[in-house]
Amino acid sequence: MFKLLGDIFFILLRFGAGVLLFAISMEKLLDITSFRDSLAASAFPEPIAFATPIAEMLVALVMLFGVFVRTAAIISALLAILNVFILPLTDSVFTNVEGLPWILAIVSCMLALKKHHRLAYQVKLQ
Repeated sequence: MFKLLGDIFFILLRFGAGVLLFAISMEKLLDITSFRDSLAASAFPEPIAFATPIAEMLVALVMLFGVFVRTAAIISALLAILNVFILPLTDSVFTNVEGLPWILAIVSCMLALKKHHRLAYQVKLQ
């Protein structure tokens, strides 16, 4: 019983983190000019303005489909920490909440710490 509840909990965490990261990346891609302008104030080159939301979207899709969950969770946590400390946040719906990248980083770390996700697609690399 508790094993099933734990699996349901981690599925909800995985889908929640995936949907949240997908929404944040879509918001950055749809308004890429303001994200690029806010990134221009920092020392990052302009191609990072396009690469960051695309990487966020790919990680979110991998999480939603349940393939390479631990790897996607680690990358998601790194992207969330980048959003907190290095990448400037634009005024938008999802990234306007100050604690949202921290929540995403914590949830991603929780997903990365679980070794085996039972209800995810298991890929065996040889």
